[in-house]
Amino acid sequence: MPSKHHDSDREETVPTRRGAKKSTMISVRIDETLKKNVEAVLEDLGMTPTEAVTALYRFLAEHKRMPIQSKIITMDSAMMLSESDIKAMKEIGLDTILANSVPGLKLPIGTKNKP
Repeated sequence: MPSKHHDSDREETVPTRRGAKKSTMISVRIDETLKKNVEAVLEDLGMTPTEAVTALYRFLAEHKRMPIQSKIITMDSAMMLSESDIKAMKEIGLDTILANSVPGLKLPIGTKNKP
């Protein structure tokens, strides 16, 4: 069975039945506690680590970005949020988190703003 070795991963070509796509094996280093915690979550979701990684790779291939994004919102940028951005934030409660994190911030379009 042919294999290739790289600095950060190990690829191994796995024979497949006729007509099936070739698969390859990757190996990554990850914190042991994180690995155990995620494996428990995946088990609850009925997924294997292979299925989760494959889903991540498919998302990256299709969207050319990570499935989550981190953004720093300043007072100025908060005032520039679109109505759809604020609606999306309200749906998951981020408007309240933002309003509580930045003293004196008044979000437009009638979002919640607790003192």
